[in-house]
Amino acid sequence: MVCAVAVAPAAAPGPVATQTFIFPAAVMRQPAAPPGAPATWGTHHRLRRLPCGDAVQADYAMDRRIADDPVYGPQLRDSFAALPILSLSGGDGIWQLYADPQARGRAVEQPIAVEFFDPQDREPGFAVDAGARIQGGAGRWEFMPKHSFRLFFRSDYGVSQLRHPSSRTARPRSTTRWSCAPAATGAMPAIRPRPKQSRTIARISMRATSGRGRVNWP
Repeated sequence: MVCAVAVAPAAAPGPVATQTFIFPAAVMRQPAAPPGAPATWGTHHRLRRLPCGDAVQADYAMDRRIADDPVYGPQLRDSFAALPILSLSGGDGIWQLYADPQARGRAVEQPIAVEFFDPQDREPGFAVDAGARIQGGAGRWEFMPKHSFRLFFRSDYGVSQLRHPSSRTARPRSTTRWSCAPAATGAMPAIRPRPKQSRTIARISMRATSGRGRVNWP
């Protein structure tokens, strides 16, 4: 990721421009403790038998069982170009959100740079500045390895509305907020894998291919 700004004597600095570069081989070797990244993500709140007050261990490393597998490893590398990429960069602001996912409201909103791009150029991309918060209900619990984000487009950051065509029509649509949700309630939480209750992918695939219902975008 590269961030750049133009400066000149006796002139105000220009806007910060952010550009994300994805190197699949490096992502597959991502270590458990990347330099500069916090080792913990806040502390656990009380929930059933979870230890209240214990530190939430950060989780960065790629699963070596998948990355090093002779069958799935090559598929994983190729999958990085299979879907569009949404990049959120905000320095320490992202870690502050993860450190207290239960926090709500404008006061906890963090400024970030948002980039959306398709490695295969099937969809138009964009790069804007926005605000970010954690969103959702069950997905806010600290034992969840991934949290949902809600992006807010405000004139304070740059554009007050994001205009971008949806995946179903070329006509641009305007929005002031955008939810990036991993569907925590239908996924497999880290505390106790429950395959019979983790049917999100199958359900979305069925709805998308049967014509009964639709998958919202964004």
